[in-house]
Amino acid sequence: MPFDILVLSVGYTGLLVSKALASHRNRSKFTFALAGRSISKLQRITSDPGLIDIPTFQVDIGDEVALRSLISQFKVVINCTSRYYQLSLPVVRYGTYSSPYVYFDYLLELASVRASTI
Repeated sequence: MPFDILVLSVGYTGLLVSKALASHRNRSKFTFALAGRSISKLQRITSDPGLIDIPTFQVDIGDEVALRSLISQFKVVINCTSRYYQLSLPVVRYGTYSSPYVYFDYLLELASVRASTI
């Protein structure tokens, strides 16, 4: 696997998580990348001085093949997407069938996960 952690979000929460990872005291021991639907938003996040060299990926969450291909490159996915029920369930569905994949839901919308057909 080329990367350890994927931060899935191009919004404010994704920015905060990315900054925390970039400045982590053990940063030299892991790799991470950002992914989202919008190239312009990914570029805005990586224009932050602490995130300039962080790899980015554009992914359409509705494209199962592309999503599976992207997620398979990572050991951990930190999901920070908004509109959870619409945008995150494909990520959760894939994660439940993949190994060694660890899924972390930053928003902890567990009721939505339980209500899904996972």
